[in-house]
Amino acid sequence: MARAWLEPHDPGNPLLDEGVREFHTAEWDIDPTLLQEAAFAELPPPSTDLLIVGGNDVGAVKDFSYPWPHPARDTPKIWADGAPHDSVPHRWTRPGARLRIAPSVRGPATITLRMGVPFPGPQSGTPVRVRVNGQAFEVTVTSEMRDFRFEAILADRVLEVRLDAPVWNRSDQPMNQGIRVETLAVSARP
Repeated sequence: MARAWLEPHDPGNPLLDEGVREFHTAEWDIDPTLLQEAAFAELPPPSTDLLIVGGNDVGAVKDFSYPWPHPARDTPKIWADGAPHDSVPHRWTRPGARLRIAPSVRGPATITLRMGVPFPGPQSGTPVRVRVNGQAFEVTVTSEMRDFRFEAILADRVLEVRLDAPVWNRSDQPMNQGIRVETLAVSARP
């Protein structure tokens, strides 16, 4: 069990689900950057068409903040200033954040990213450069979480997405956060 978190995630294996929780807890206890870098370098990308960022993302994320909500503690339902806090799994980007998966789809595909910059992020109308296997797109995210779709041809086994967005800092938050990302999904185009 000690190395269960180092194995690729298999949604049907409860031992590995526990391993994912252990990995996410370790990110909070140690440093998410160091653990994400090691997992990204040592593990293959998860074989999935739907990545839950902050969920089944061990080996799939690099340069992101902590997974939310905390996997082992109760997450407050209300922030200190009275704003509601939801329990949807997510992470906030850091500079040069990357996602990768090994989707089943090849050929023409739609890549969907659910992202935004809601509270506690102070920015609205935030520009984001999205690179899908090197192909660049520019979008603007707002405080509303929504799906952004990108068309691409997937020839490689691995889909890699890079997100570049301005960062913000608040004294009650981890430093240098950019945008909130909830999911990465891939579907075939006809």
